[in-house]
Amino acid sequence: MRNPISLTVLGLALAGCTATTAPGPLEGQWGGAHAGLVIADDSVHLEFDCAAGSIPGPLLLDRTGHFSEEGVYLPGGGPVPIDDSTRAVPARFAGQVRGNTMDLTVTLIKEETAIGPYTLTRGGNPRVFKCL
Repeated sequence: MRNPISLTVLGLALAGCTATTAPGPLEGQWGGAHAGLVIADDSVHLEFDCAAGSIPGPLLLDRTGHFSEEGVYLPGGGPVPIDDSTRAVPARFAGQVRGNTMDLTVTLIKEETAIGPYTLTRGGNPRVFKCL
């Protein structure tokens, strides 16, 4: 006969071993090949090869680690002035976080064009190409 207390302790220990990310706002720096993002309390700045993006607000995860937020994508090369909204196009930034890994896809809303997917790591540096 098995000890029910031992099984309960084992079950609780195994429950803590999942890679699922808790729901709520995400924070910090994430980076990888061709993309990176920095998440603040009230905004997200994204960097891509020859492009940038922003989300006006936090990046919120659901209970399965998924997110989907609208923002703007700034295609093109060269330095981008902070207040340059003339090239900005509406975009949806969506993906999933599993532990320290994020999968990210950008969809340009009007064109219904997907960019990505990108795989980013928590605390990683973006490895992007800068266009002149």
